Amino acid sequence: DRPHFRDQLWPAVAGSLPDHGGCPGPWPTALRNATRMEPEPPAPLAVSPPPPGEEVRLQEALAAKRKLMLLVRSHPEVLQALQLRKRADDAAIMKALGKFNNLFEILRLAGCSIPEATRAEQLWDLAVQAPKAKRPKRSNAWIWYCAGGIVAALILIFVSVIILQLTQATRGYEVGSCYISLFTNSTCMQASG
Repeated sequence: DRPHFRDQLWPAVAGSLPDHGGCPGPWPTALRNATRMEPEPPAPLAVSPPPPGEEVRLQEALAAKRKLMLLVRSHPEVLQALQLRKRADDAAIMKALGKFNNLFEILRLAGCSIPEATRAEQLWDLAVQAPKAKRPKRSNAWIWYCAGGIVAALILIFVSVIILQLTQATRGYEVGSCYISLFTNSTCMQASG
């Protein structure tokens, strides 16, 4: 009925395949021997360690930036000349100082002494290389505290309304029973008197 693949179609397909090394069957020799081959060891990673002075250089740059910020903040007139607030962050000060070509002249005109302006100019080259400080991520805990407070307040209000309703319901019963007893007492007193 239907031709069997191996008997009738395989000779036609095998003729169109490349030579498989005289190995019987349809699989090339490389695939047959793949299970017998030893795995190759992995190639060594081509990652070089960081330069030996990189970490030291970053520490020196951070120290220079701290000293420069301390020097600039110690002179409020410099911040005023740079049109910055007294509580300006390091990034704003560095950006304002970076706008000028001659840092020495700007600091001298702003009121720094010659040694301070010279020192600031020397620190500037290293301070520029310092990595930018990332702002600490604000915690979202306050959202959970507010939500918890609101839920607690709602539960307290709900419970107090239930207690108020229960006490008012029993109070109404007591008032009604008092009215009935007063009514019966007063009628009894009228009948006997």
